Amino acid sequence: MNATAPEQEVQRLAKLLSYKILDTEPETGYDDLVELAAHICQTPIALVSLVDAKRQWFKAKVGLEISETPRELAFCAHAILQQDPFVVPDTKADVRFANHLLVIGAPYIRFYAGIPLHTADGLALGTLCVIDNQPRTLSNVQINALKALGRQVMSQLELRSSNQKLQQEIAEHQQVEAVRQQVTAHLQKEQECLKAMLDSLTDGIVACDDKGDLMLFNHATRTFHGLPEVALPADQWAQHFDLYLADGITPMPTHAIPLFRAFQGEQVHEAEMVIVPKHGTPRTLLASGRAFFDEAGNKLGAVVAMHNITERKHAAIEHQDMETALYQSESRFHNLAANLPGTVYQFRLDANGVGSFPYMSAFCKEFYEVEPEAVQQNAGVILERIHPDDRDSFFASVATSQQTLQPWDWVGRLIMPSGQVKWLHAISRPERQADGSTVWDGLQLDISDRKQAELALQALQETEYQSRLLRTVLDSTQDWIFAKDHNFRYILVNRSFAEALGQDVEAVLGKDDLELGFSPELIFGTPETNIRGFRVDDQAALAGEKIHHHYEPITTADGLLRILDTRKTPLYDSDGTVFAMLGYSRDITKQHYAEKALRHSEAQLKEKADELEQTLRELRQTQTQMIQAEKMSGLGQLVAGIAHEINNPVNFIHGNLNPAQEYTQDLLSLLNLYQAQVPNPSLEIEATIETIDLDFLRKDLPKLLSSMKMGTDRIREIVLSLRNFSRLDEADRKAVNLHEGIENTLIILGNRLKAQGKEPEINIAKQYGDLPLVECYAGQLNQVFMNLLSNAIDALREESENQDRQAGNALASTTPTITIRTQLIDPQYVQICIADNGTGMTPNVQQKLFEPFFTTKAVGKGTGMGLAICYQIVVEKHEGTIEVSSTPDKGTEFCLTLPV
Repeated sequence: MNATAPEQEVQRLAKLLSYKILDTEPETGYDDLVELAAHICQTPIALVSLVDAKRQWFKAKVGLEISETPRELAFCAHAILQQDPFVVPDTKADVRFANHLLVIGAPYIRFYAGIPLHTADGLALGTLCVIDNQPRTLSNVQINALKALGRQVMSQLELRSSNQKLQQEIAEHQQVEAVRQQVTAHLQKEQECLKAMLDSLTDGIVACDDKGDLMLFNHATRTFHGLPEVALPADQWAQHFDLYLADGITPMPTHAIPLFRAFQGEQVHEAEMVIVPKHGTPRTLLASGRAFFDEAGNKLGAVVAMHNITERKHAAIEHQDMETALYQSESRFHNLAANLPGTVYQFRLDANGVGSFPYMSAFCKEFYEVEPEAVQQNAGVILERIHPDDRDSFFASVATSQQTLQPWDWVGRLIMPSGQVKWLHAISRPERQADGSTVWDGLQLDISDRKQAELALQALQETEYQSRLLRTVLDSTQDWIFAKDHNFRYILVNRSFAEALGQDVEAVLGKDDLELGFSPELIFGTPETNIRGFRVDDQAALAGEKIHHHYEPITTADGLLRILDTRKTPLYDSDGTVFAMLGYSRDITKQHYAEKALRHSEAQLKEKADELEQTLRELRQTQTQMIQAEKMSGLGQLVAGIAHEINNPVNFIHGNLNPAQEYTQDLLSLLNLYQAQVPNPSLEIEATIETIDLDFLRKDLPKLLSSMKMGTDRIREIVLSLRNFSRLDEADRKAVNLHEGIENTLIILGNRLKAQGKEPEINIAKQYGDLPLVECYAGQLNQVFMNLLSNAIDALREESENQDRQAGNALASTTPTITIRTQLIDPQYVQICIADNGTGMTPNVQQKLFEPFFTTKAVGKGTGMGLAICYQIVVEKHEGTIEVSSTPDKGTEFCLTLPV
């Protein structure tokens, strides 16, 4: 029968997956636990099974080769539905599993016991289970051991999960450190490289800060404007150059200046302007730019890139002139095309889709690295140079222009035979021909320099962003983060560390601990005061060790003592050499004192709980003793009353049996005499004699009276035993014969000693010594004898049942026997030993035997107070001793030692 899914199945599966343990390699910790479970329970198979959505997977196994089974076959799918251990003593006797594939087939499961593996929030991930191919049961000790092992499995899972989280935190920490190291080590170099790249660009780059002051000019910009490298206030711009609109005549108003427009938030794209330096050559520029912001949306400034199109403007003018002169001279057209900063071309696309270049200007060789004639012969020479990522957009734009006859404008990348990647800006106008073909006449421009400038601008923005991000991360944490070089000088601190020293970040950088006010004792340590000093840890970290101190007291600038959890780790450069150490300290002062207070509170609560538990135990024990004493007192009165009521009629019967025998004998003698005197009685008398069977009556009547006398004697003995046993309520010590109390107890238990059904008779072996009268509470000792003999009978009956099952209900091979030995061990003490050859007890059970409410019997068959009361009667009431010795499957012996 398939098990149903738990109520929180979705949450359970999510929790299981969060441990990231499924399909992992075997681990020694789990393997040891299943080995121990198999050993404790004496089973050939033990598993740690995790129940997934479709299967049960075995993290650890012993005695089984497979690593998983479908969930519908999993016994563990039933076990995770339980809060307590799930035990199937005999699978073939259980209707849920009698026809189960794993029961009727390999591995032939006949016994299963599983401990659910519960998380802290009560979700069962799987089980720790043991399996046998024979039916069996587990003792309480074994089940408790399995529970303990199940808790250990969950501890292993939690520990593994914690380790994974710790490794993740370490990795994240190392990643942050790597970023910090990279930024710290290479920031200056990158800035120098960035400046060099910007200065190498032919496009001008200009930027202003959040106040509008110019803060960045590359070499091209300074050349365009004739400006110095220093930052300038906005009111001094016009002192160095004049700005004009695209016509080169109309002065450009302030609101039209591209940098001003970008600073105001406008996205400026290729705004044409003319700049005339006070000392220099006028230039026509295309300006594009925008404002840039930090993560919080605060404007940090604006940047504009300016592309010098002076020559292109001149070329455009010349191109217009050449177009006019083209009709007059083809030679002049070729000369003009050769001087353009780009390739003039004509592209033809036939109606059948075949493309060709009827014309390609001489610039083709410089740009495409191929002769124009080769392109005119094979258009594929150009098309195959298109970057793979840009081919789709190229052919799509050509198809659109062909269909709509709209101007074609495309920007993309080309891969040259030399491996160089160039950016191309192609523009042309299509015209439909009479034969259905389409011809494009246009210009192709190399815009690689402009793209390079754009990428450089983007790199600058990304570097600034990363720097701001790193500083934000460092300053946003309350933990202390710091780094020292080999001279123990601080090369990195966050705001929390600096504030704890009462200084700002800039004041700390470059200083060592002594310069920052740390005492020599705290830095270097003093053996006299048992102060270790943190310089030792710094040296160890700089030597390549990782240091972690859970408890590190330190006094901060505010005079307060703080407890820190500090970690120090070495920092390596690209060559693997330690160049610094990174420190990370977390203030755990509140946590430390809270944990200290909690431990003190827990100790007090535990002490009070122990006191209450002891008081409760004593109250329960006293209550049980009072109830037991009252019960036994009432039982004694009841037994005494019954014995008295039985004794009177029995004595009456017993007293009249002798006269009845005499009278009967007289009547029989008279009958014999009558038969002798009257040998031939009447027919009526003969008929009566035959009816009553006179001969049988004459023989049986004396036997009947003798049997009645024997029965009354037995009843009188039992009544006497009951009266003797009923002395439980006697309050005074009396000198009594202990053998008499034992015999009375055996008489009362006589019926339980007889054979009953398949259970054989219990043999009583008496080895009585010569005992003096013992001064004691006779009734209470009778209760001790009754408890010990009753327990011995129970043990023998249980052993008889076990032998019957093992021998297939055959007769037991060992005769159940109770041996009673008494002896005078010295003039002051007597000893009574009661032994049986029953099931015996384990050492663990023997240790708990005299504890109140402890019992090994089934529910409803024992209160667990019998032996505890025996212990009190013998040890506390009579100042004696009671000892037990037992061997499993061999038997048990209780020995009482009582003072005379």
